[in-house]
Amino acid sequence: MTELKSSGNDDIKGHHCKLLGFFAIVIQMVMGMCIITSLLYKRWREYPRRPWLIWFYDVSKQCFGAAFVHMFNLGLSDLFSQHGKENSNPCVWYLLNLLLDTTLGVYILYVILKLVHNILSFFQVTHIKSGYYGKPPKFLIWFKQTSIFCTCLFLMKIVVGILLFFFPLILDIGEWFLSPFEDIGDPRAQIIFVMFFIPLIMNIIQFWITDYIIKDGPNHTLPYNHELESSDISDDNQTRGGINDLHRRGRTDLNPLMNDEFDESEEEREHRLV
Repeated sequence: MTELKSSGNDDIKGHHCKLLGFFAIVIQMVMGMCIITSLLYKRWREYPRRPWLIWFYDVSKQCFGAAFVHMFNLGLSDLFSQHGKENSNPCVWYLLNLLLDTTLGVYILYVILKLVHNILSFFQVTHIKSGYYGKPPKFLIWFKQTSIFCTCLFLMKIVVGILLFFFPLILDIGEWFLSPFEDIGDPRAQIIFVMFFIPLIMNIIQFWITDYIIKDGPNHTLPYNHELESSDISDDNQTRGGINDLHRRGRTDLNPLMNDEFDESEEEREHRLV
């Protein structure tokens, strides 16, 4: 017990936490498993369900993005704590990054994704419809979409970083938020709060919302039939179009006949009356 306490004190300077310590890494791994479990539960609830491969591509896209944002947040937190306010706590900066990412950042990401998608569509870039990976699903299409998604996350983080840099009042709010845990004197309390409880709640909400954004439309739930190729679909559409054409033509051809028969019956009726 004494050894744990001393190792914790080695990680702090003025009761500040260490974001890359062994304890912090273990906490983050546990949190990651909890988030994946929540996404499995979300898939179990959705109806109809996405095929496993499509779901895996969608979730792995978010996982790569989350890992990228996490490393970015660690770098920003370390940078701001060293070059920002004197003796500022890196856990405070990490908490502020996290809260902005999972609230305002989701909306910023949505806007950037729409903007980038429109730009790529203007230049006729193919396979950019998020959540659609071809039939059958192809890794290269997933890789292209994941690269676009991570690029949009990077742009979102630039916006969040600018907000943190130009609005120092946010730092005071974060310090006030963590002040009860600093009074405890053990940095592990801050780590559990900043890197487990708050991220677990906020990231689950963020992952669920982002999953709705990046997955395909109604067709994403339909399992892929390897025997049904695109040519079959186009032939089927042509056949249906031809049948509809015949129906329309049949109705237009029958209408004059029906009118003639109606007119003739009226003339005969008048003749009989005379």
